[in-house]
Amino acid sequence: ENSKVRLEFDGATGLLKTWLDKAANKTHQVSQQFMEYTANGDKRTGAVSGSYIFRPVGAATSVAGGKATITVVRGAVMTEVRQDFDDSHRQVVRIVHDSAFHGDTRMTPHAALLLE
Repeated sequence: ENSKVRLEFDGATGLLKTWLDKAANKTHQVSQQFMEYTANGDKRTGAVSGSYIFRPVGAATSVAGGKATITVVRGAVMTEVRQDFDDSHRQVVRIVHDSAFHGDTRMTPHAALLLE
């Protein structure tokens, strides 16, 4: 929590549940689900995924099920909430003190998506 936002995590799942915008005095319900695709890497079955083209094989499958282990790290500049689902799935949410909400989503070892 900071002077602009308050985030609430679900005790049963460890997922982000609500986001309170203090300036607007509005609470937003949040629903999270993590999905992943398998990419085609076999030239014999069609075009393959590469640097600029994503060619999935089949539908997305749900990952990171079950309860996350939550770790809260409070620092002088920001507070960080780490949600560890298993050895390869982690979400990190950062709240910069007295600044807009920054959510940094990382599904290890993939790149991050920064929400501002």
